[in-house]
Amino acid sequence: MDSNSLKTASTYINNLLLARGLLRDSEPIPFEHARTHKGKDGDATMAKTMSLVHDLILQRDTLRADATSTTARLSRLQTAHDAQARQLAASETAARTAQTALRSAEAANKALEKEVVRLKQKVGEVRRAAEKD
Repeated sequence: MDSNSLKTASTYINNLLLARGLLRDSEPIPFEHARTHKGKDGDATMAKTMSLVHDLILQRDTLRADATSTTARLSRLQTAHDAQARQLAASETAARTAQTALRSAEAANKALEKEVVRLKQKVGEVRRAAEKD
């Protein structure tokens, strides 16, 4: 990689790091001057280093986007769960109310059946009394 391309790549990566708040004190990393030894091997090492940093930045961005998406999905699911929980509570309340009404109706029915039996006995007594008269 020639030194002009190295400087351009260094500027690009520093801008990515700066935009994401990953540079301390907004101080750019001098990739193009950070060679430990001169020559083609030094340039290749810096190019690989910048490529690695670029890949890490992209991976971080992807992970953040995934986390944001997951958080939004979790929020939607929590909202749906809360709605279902409210609906379940309302259904349980309605079921308890219906059970209470059923027990009341059964008690009233039992009382009415006893009343019917009692009235039939009275009618029978009245008929027997009327037949004797």
